[in-house]
Amino acid sequence: MTLKAIRVNLGWSLEEAAEQYGVSVDTIRNYEKFKTYPTAPIIMKILTASNMKFEDIIFLPSKTNESPK
Repeated sequence: MTLKAIRVNLGWSLEEAAEQYGVSVDTIRNYEKFKTYPTAPIIMKILTASNMKFEDIIFLPSKTNESPK
């Protein structure tokens, strides 16, 4: 599941996700568009806040979820 899908499934706005993860809204947008990637401490916050397992989260783009260039 992508970070955006997790956020939407939890019913969080970008602002709420940013608050949960301790980052800015722009950072969340960049993560969701695969422009930047969370560091290990932020990944731990994401796992805790979303109650997800690391192996269930898609952090890197694939052919099917990559943004068009």
